[in-house]
Amino acid sequence: MNGLAVFAILAVAFGIRMIIGVLNHSRIRDAIEGRGDHVIAIEWAPFGPGWFGSQNSVIYLVRYREPEGEEHAVYAQTSMFGSVYFREDRIVRNAPRDYAQFATREPTRDELLEENRRLREQLRNMRK
Repeated sequence: MNGLAVFAILAVAFGIRMIIGVLNHSRIRDAIEGRGDHVIAIEWAPFGPGWFGSQNSVIYLVRYREPEGEEHAVYAQTSMFGSVYFREDRIVRNAPRDYAQFATREPTRDELLEENRRLREQLRNMRK
């Protein structure tokens, strides 16, 4: 086999893997956003829970936020022709105390200015 044939085989294998990854991400995103949550990140987790003995499935670590503001980390297991299974869903960040207030309506200009002032003050204190 010459070098060009080896390169072509590797390129095709890489292309197929990329397409499968895109489809898996899409399936996971649809499952999470279909229930009203917002996906923050999807990362491949080759040794996530359930990896040993699973055939033709891929495991991802997914971070998402509920409408109430709580941030979760969950393992999602999916395969090309299967559905998405979630494992070990845990809250990694609680909702800010005033998140619900801003999630239900647009903040006023004064509220935004006050929040900006508060964050600048917090940044100044952190730099000291």
